[in-house]
Amino acid sequence: GVVSLGAFRKDFSNFFGSTTLPATPDLLAKYDLDPALFQGYNIVTKTNIGDAQVTGMEFNYSQQLSMLPAFARGVSVFANGTSLHLSGPTTADFNAFVPRNANWGVSLNRPRYTIMLKWIYRADQRLVARTGTGVPPGDFQWLKGTLKLDVNAEYRLRKEIALFVNARNITREPYVLEYHSETTPSYARQYNTQDFGVQYAIGLKGRF
Repeated sequence: GVVSLGAFRKDFSNFFGSTTLPATPDLLAKYDLDPALFQGYNIVTKTNIGDAQVTGMEFNYSQQLSMLPAFARGVSVFANGTSLHLSGPTTADFNAFVPRNANWGVSLNRPRYTIMLKWIYRADQRLVARTGTGVPPGDFQWLKGTLKLDVNAEYRLRKEIALFVNARNITREPYVLEYHSETTPSYARQYNTQDFGVQYAIGLKGRF
């Protein structure tokens, strides 16, 4: 088996940040925009907001369970994860960072077929900041965290040709967006939910 643990730190200078402001008459005039067309919209801008820092840890584990009886041979397990800590201005554009994510699963590998179950966890992901009149400090758009299950299966028709079936998100976890600060009550956070269902991929693959 394999076990690894790592730690890292990344320093960023001249980091960009995003702000979202309501399209007030003053802002529309500043950007030479027609109030008749853009009144009621939001204006999103990116500016240089200074320095930022990311520290984190990574973990990886994989093991083939060779100690199992003969009828259960071919079983292996795996797990990996990352934890990030971000520091810098609150408007820093950290929307590409997920503070915690992890994958774990089990697979069965036999001469004619392979089956793998993989669980995928993502913590809540902070997206763009919201600012403006009536918006509380520290208010952000969030992508709500999920725990999904993928299943992959492969059956080898011949040595060079295999039939595969991949099913993503068989637990049908939705894609949920929220707006909130630390003081926003839970019932007022969610504003958009999308259900993409289970996504299947079926086909043949070969090696020549």
